[in-house]
Amino acid sequence: MPTKREKSGIARGKEAILDAAEELFSRYGYHGVSLRDITKQANFELGLASYHFGTKDELFRQVVDRRVEEFKETRIRRLDDLIEAKGRDSVTVEDIVGAFIRVRLEFMFDKGPGWARYSRLSHHFLALEEQRGALMGSEQDAGRFVFARYVSALHAILPQHSREQIERRFNFLRLTLSGIVGSPELIAPPPRTRRGRDLLVNDLVAFFAAGFRVP
Repeated sequence: MPTKREKSGIARGKEAILDAAEELFSRYGYHGVSLRDITKQANFELGLASYHFGTKDELFRQVVDRRVEEFKETRIRRLDDLIEAKGRDSVTVEDIVGAFIRVRLEFMFDKGPGWARYSRLSHHFLALEEQRGALMGSEQDAGRFVFARYVSALHAILPQHSREQIERRFNFLRLTLSGIVGSPELIAPPPRTRRGRDLLVNDLVAFFAAGFRVP
């Protein structure tokens, strides 16, 4: 039976492998990384990854699962707090779009290297295609829940539009944000600075709020 010290070492090894996997998946995508690449990055033997995760699929799932719930809850809480603070009848399209955008950028730039890795990793999710459901069930469930809540909030403000229209335009917003967090170096001034972030948020909010309102 492992001692307390041995158990602590095993747990640290698991976290190190998750961190290394997150880093490499965020750089090269799911298909560009092997278990051997990950254990080499983490400075552990391949057998430890097999012991904890079994397969690369399971490792990828656990990389996603360890962050997805906090991300979902923060986005929902931000929307709920906004509606409570301003009142359902006073919330604007700009408020809702801004809340959605700011949470994504805050997680990317303010919450440390782990969340920056996860944000970059999310840029690769669409490339998974037919494997996406098997690898990312929890992320898809969380994403659908957040999507439905924000779309419903926008539809309440824009009842002249069909829900289908709002869903389609909200997907444009999601995809744009995915591209930004995947390649932030392409934005000038860079969103890593406070000034750059504020300019980016203001421009995105103005652009997408106008897009939501167009008949």
